[in-house]
Amino acid sequence: MTLDDLVNYKEEKGVNGPQPKGKHIFGLVKVGECGQIVIPKKAREICKIAAGDSLLVLGDEAQGGLAIM
Repeated sequence: MTLDDLVNYKEEKGVNGPQPKGKHIFGLVKVGECGQIVIPKKAREICKIAAGDSLLVLGDEAQGGLAIM
């Protein structure tokens, strides 16, 4: 299985997909000049994120990553 397979997976009736149920890969986003990103529409819908909501951003220097809660 490749990253491309996971990102481009299309859910079919009766098939949960290659990822564990309730876990999602929404793809890549680009950081704009002001440091902004756009949260993909499907992610906003699944997580019920709306304009004006507050999100917690966590960072891990050792892992080199961010988590948005």
